[in-house]
Amino acid sequence: MSMDNSMMVFFLSMLATYSIVGFVWWLLHVVAAWRIFTKAGEAGWKSIIPIYSTYITYKISWKKKNLFWATLAATVLAFVLSPFSIQADGSINYATFFIAMLLLLFAFVVNILLVVRKCRAFGHGVGFAIGMLFFEPIFTLILGFGSSAYLGPQD
Repeated sequence: MSMDNSMMVFFLSMLATYSIVGFVWWLLHVVAAWRIFTKAGEAGWKSIIPIYSTYITYKISWKKKNLFWATLAATVLAFVLSPFSIQADGSINYATFFIAMLLLLFAFVVNILLVVRKCRAFGHGVGFAIGMLFFEPIFTLILGFGSSAYLGPQD
């Protein structure tokens, strides 16, 4: 076996290993999200539908489900406005840019509050919420496979 073939075999085996580990990690995350939803009395399949799962997360975590629609609208509007921030001559329309950034900031803050509310709905405090913000995949596994019981929105 030549040097080129051994390097190719090495890289292909690394790619296969990474793919298998990534798939298993993704599958664990899907199962954990499914279990979180079933703990909250929702059908587990709702956790695998992208935007709908976020709506259900708002429902599980927060009595104010209208914030989901406000956050979704703010995010979509920010991305619609963003291209209009750059003029044809290459200059920046700062008013449009500022509005788009404010809308994204609103969505960002509401999503942080959603994480805190979600953790409270399962009986955890701010420390767990901070962990969820920075290490979301790991804390989702803890929430899904751990002994946390669903308490409902803590408004």
